[in-house]
Amino acid sequence: MLIDNDTAESDVVFFIDDIKASTILGIDCEGFNFGRNGILSIIQIATEKSIYIVDALSVFCSHVRIVEAIGAVLSDQSIIKIIHDGQMDADILHHRHGINLENVHDTQVFHSVPHRQ
Repeated sequence: MLIDNDTAESDVVFFIDDIKASTILGIDCEGFNFGRNGILSIIQIATEKSIYIVDALSVFCSHVRIVEAIGAVLSDQSIIKIIHDGQMDADILHHRHGINLENVHDTQVFHSVPHRQ
């Protein structure tokens, strides 16, 4: 489901309720000049039930309730976040949007651990 400024209110409520009720999320971010000085354009969030594509360019400028819900969920220690190579995602979320990722499981890090022997 696409979440942007044209998303129906009922879909926004479903999205927020779904991500808040989840115990595990898949996360990926896309943007321009990615990192602390870049621009976040898309956040992809997968729950146990659904996959969401959040148009961060429109939503982060005008839909405070969605931004607050995403921030609360991504910083919630009780929700596991699965990400691959999440360093730049965490950097842009923290430095550009004040969102701190907590309880993150980075598959790239998991992959590198057995190969260090």
